Amino acid sequence: MIYTLLISLLFNSAAGPKDSLQDFSQYLARSLALCLKPPPEYGPSDSCYQYMELLKVEIDKSSRVVSLIFSDSAPGWLVKDLKKKRDIYREKFEKMDSIAAKGRLRNCIYIFPIKIESVDFPCAKSKEIIHLDKDYFKFDGKNLSGNISFADELRIIYPKPQPDRDDNYPKPIKPEKLNQ
Repeated sequence: MIYTLLISLLFNSAAGPKDSLQDFSQYLARSLALCLKPPPEYGPSDSCYQYMELLKVEIDKSSRVVSLIFSDSAPGWLVKDLKKKRDIYREKFEKMDSIAAKGRLRNCIYIFPIKIESVDFPCAKSKEIIHLDKDYFKFDGKNLSGNISFADELRIIYPKPQPDRDDNYPKPIKPEKLNQ
């Protein structure tokens, strides 16, 4: 009986955090896809783009998401849009707190590689070799340091904007995890 209990505890504790992070990651990807706009400089005639950025998510000892920021290499429109949307969609970010608490994620920093791209990517104008910006691993001017974990890459794919549509930007086709 005790042996079964120990194996059950070991299995649950080993499977728990990974499953919890997966639940958290899926919710984060959905929230970002619904909240963030595609790049403002692209329209129906020029809709091929890809951005690869890092997103740092810091969770405190109470399982509350206390920081959600892009690396210093992220374009200004993306940084501003995330800050603006954090205030507008606070309930989505509060749900992240409850998912983190349910999964017992606390006192941790996760780095999520994020790809934001158009459905047309890759295209003729896309680069074969991608060079990371010198600030790719910097947040608030400082290199990554401390006890951090890299999470799976998240991907957001946007459709082509339609010239006859009234809304400012298209909704994403599907947020997905690349490893699924």
